[in-house]
Amino acid sequence: MSADRLLERNALDMIKRRVKKAGVPGWFGNRVCRATGIPRFVETGGGLEEATNLANLEDMRTTRIYDQRDWAIRRTSVERMVY
Repeated sequence: MSADRLLERNALDMIKRRVKKAGVPGWFGNRVCRATGIPRFVETGGGLEEATNLANLEDMRTTRIYDQRDWAIRRTSVERMVY
């Protein structure tokens, strides 16, 4: 283990302290971080395999759930429908 490595529990504690200091209400944990972090990571050129490793996920299929790049395409397609 590297001396510079941040343990998962320490990372979560750090995030919770910052969220509390920012006044964000409600529960905040690793799923929230994944739901915001993975989309931003891949939108800025990061790969899904690297995102899977960074998010400490075992299966890339789970990472794809958080990948929202094609959501905007689907949303605009739906908005064009006339009822």
